[in-house]
Amino acid sequence: MASKKRSKKGPYKSKAAEKKEATKKVSKAKTEALQAREAADAALKRAAQAERVKNMAWLERLKEDPGSLPVLQARMIEDLKRVYNTPHKMLGRTAGRDRYRELGHFAEVLVKAAFGSHKQFRVEAHLADTPTESKGARRAAKLAQEQKVHRYYSEVIKPFATDPFVSFQREKPVSLVVQSDHHSLKVDPFAMRVVTDFLAWAQPDMNVFNGDTHEFQKFGTHKQMPGHFEFNAQEEVDFCVEEIYVPCINAAPNARHVWVMGNHDYRYVRYLADNGTELACFRSMNLIDQFRLRELDIDLVCRANFLAPTSKMRKKDTAENWLIVEDCFAITHGLYLGESRDKQHYERFQMSGTNGHKHEPGQSSFIPFGQSFHNSLSQGAHSWTTSPMMAGHAVGRDYVSLPSQWQMGFVYVTIDPVSKHVQQHIITIGDTAHFGNRVWRITDEEREARLKAWEV
Repeated sequence: MASKKRSKKGPYKSKAAEKKEATKKVSKAKTEALQAREAADAALKRAAQAERVKNMAWLERLKEDPGSLPVLQARMIEDLKRVYNTPHKMLGRTAGRDRYRELGHFAEVLVKAAFGSHKQFRVEAHLADTPTESKGARRAAKLAQEQKVHRYYSEVIKPFATDPFVSFQREKPVSLVVQSDHHSLKVDPFAMRVVTDFLAWAQPDMNVFNGDTHEFQKFGTHKQMPGHFEFNAQEEVDFCVEEIYVPCINAAPNARHVWVMGNHDYRYVRYLADNGTELACFRSMNLIDQFRLRELDIDLVCRANFLAPTSKMRKKDTAENWLIVEDCFAITHGLYLGESRDKQHYERFQMSGTNGHKHEPGQSSFIPFGQSFHNSLSQGAHSWTTSPMMAGHAVGRDYVSLPSQWQMGFVYVTIDPVSKHVQQHIITIGDTAHFGNRVWRITDEEREARLKAWEV
């Protein structure tokens, strides 16, 4: 029987064993390369340390000959470029402070003496933007973002926005209900019952949602209390439509309903234009469709242009949302918050009016004449009111520590289109509310719902 010939290539190896052996070789080669790089880096660090010690003599030279500074600066700039062109094993090319401390030939005390700071050192070496270039780049990036928001506004919102000058073209007095600052989920249930019952009784010519009907807390920058606002954005929109807009429209079906955009509502537009993936919960990216403004026949007042790169400009932009009724009554969510806010708003519009935003009811009567205020025989006293909020006091937990001066309620306005006389009534709401001989009292269910809003 013939014997089997042995292979000259050695013992048989499986494919798995061969693959394992090849992997070991690659791993060994990588390890050796890494060790070589680390050894070279360590040698560079030792050499750099020796150079730093030697170059400390520049301190005495600068004291004796300040004119030698340009020579030192030129050498240091060349040295920084050398460090930059010696890639870090993880970070690649870098001229950062830590990397220069490792490989630089000049100590940090010389960096400060020659350039003032490491940042200026990098600027002089053309390895960093100058402060002016950095500031310009930030402004350009911010302006590009603002232009994106502005384009969204121009394409989606502006064509729908109504004329802010309203006249009913009649001699019969015009009546308005102005309610503001519902803050969606935080709206007080008793306040909503009072205002809808009032609308059903008064049947005003116009009902105005004067800003911040919505909260959009998740889009804001102020502190957010965990669990205090459990709605996502789509649920909040649905709540506002079904629990605030629809009841008011059903109560006064013949009134003209208007939404004057406020600063919290403004958040929605900016965030929608700024972000994409975060808004997957929305059924529509179109504000008009999202809030069902066509379906509910709600007019929108939005005169902002959404091109405001700074927070100051955004406040001013929001303040452009105002409504003028019968050429004698201004409605705006408001800009001013100080003690003289009534006067400031009046001086801007030069007519009677109302604002929200502050959550504190207030009323002033005046007419300007020189530096003092007087009544006018031609138009009577002009008045300006700050309307209360429709939200419950739980809304204050996210802004101020209670007790506060915030109060609930709304404003009822009557206007004589002929004489331009305006009469305003602030209707405040606590556990009771009243107007004339009408009285509303809170129920146990409404009180329980009000207390529940405080739970976190």
